[in-house]
Amino acid sequence: MPSNFPSRQPDPDLRDISASDFLVVYRPSDLAHPDGLRILTEVSGDLGHHLFCAVRATRLWGSCCADDRVKLFAPGGHLPRLDLYHGIKGALLTIERMVVAGGSADRDEVALACQHVAAWAADHGWFGTALEFAAAAACVRPEHAVDAIRAGQAARRAAAYPLALAWLQRGLELAETQSDWHAYTLALSALGNVYVQRGNYPRAREAHARCLACASHHGLAELEGDANHDLMGIAIEVEDLAGAKAFAQASLRAYGASHPKIPRLAHDFAILLTLMGHFGSALCVQHALLPFYRRPVDQIIVWGDIARAAGEAGRRDEFEQAREAVWDIIAHHRPEDYMGRALLDVALGASALRAWMHAARAAAAALEIATKRQEGKIAITAEQILEGIERARALELKPTGAAVLEDESRPLAAEFVRALSLSTAGR
Repeated sequence: MPSNFPSRQPDPDLRDISASDFLVVYRPSDLAHPDGLRILTEVSGDLGHHLFCAVRATRLWGSCCADDRVKLFAPGGHLPRLDLYHGIKGALLTIERMVVAGGSADRDEVALACQHVAAWAADHGWFGTALEFAAAAACVRPEHAVDAIRAGQAARRAAAYPLALAWLQRGLELAETQSDWHAYTLALSALGNVYVQRGNYPRAREAHARCLACASHHGLAELEGDANHDLMGIAIEVEDLAGAKAFAQASLRAYGASHPKIPRLAHDFAILLTLMGHFGSALCVQHALLPFYRRPVDQIIVWGDIARAAGEAGRRDEFEQAREAVWDIIAHHRPEDYMGRALLDVALGASALRAWMHAARAAAAALEIATKRQEGKIAITAEQILEGIERARALELKPTGAAVLEDESRPLAAEFVRALSLSTAGR
């Protein structure tokens, strides 16, 4: 194996994982670590009860050998009944059939049903519930690397970082053993994203650089685009703006025209434009992005970006529209994994406009959320705004040289807008 691939040694951070965490990965039905409890903290009423019973039954079924599954559930047994909710009716019926059929149920069908419920729960902002069902799918098919990786990704979104690292280590081991380089590269990408969310950028850069090397070596063009995109995000975080721009261009080339991931790349490129002081170009790209993001969990990020760019550009009316949109989404949907970042952007835009009341309110909320979710960079930045509100008043637009920088960015910004016009993702 090339030297720039990761070694087979466990991730050093796994040393911090308790024995009970490993039980979740390798013995998910062990009574010492009850499953499904995250669901009951997120989903109330009959729906929460039904989902709790479904995931418990599935993980118990998945942990048993084929012979034991025949007698696992009592004859005539079934899950608690309720009016099945739109979007997961088929998946819950599949799990219901598993309880009835016992040993004759199809593992692939059950695992896919769990993944469907996990995606549905994530769309509703129930990331603990999504983790429970993603882990259930990995329990049902323990030999599938991609199932373990999806469980790791779900754990990251739920801010369950030790579990995320454990599941991703499991996915890396399975993928390497099976020579599944697509899954191996995907696991490296997911691992890097865990470190990004925790604010460990050196470890994140290492994981994504190895991901890029693996994708390039095996001709995985889409994952090569993903890796360049992720490295662009890290470069932005460490304020290497020239490097970030180079990664953005490389990612766009790897994806090619009309690729469905162009909107996600364009979104982060617009953030880069804002950081470079190219506010007009940033807002142009951001407004072109809005039609691609229909779910509130996605819209809050774009509106946060617009709030920051509009504030930096001195466009007060545009800032107010974006600020109100962010708070409205929080009031009605509470997409926890993105709220801290969006509120931080609102605080930065408000500071640029010297709207100190709005800045303080958004920064305080961002700090509370980031502290709860262990999102280090967001928490530090929010603290800096709150502790230095008077100093923040010194943030002003610097018109000298801005026009030249703006002109320099317009061609690439226009290229992204054209790429968005060709993309049908999310429409």
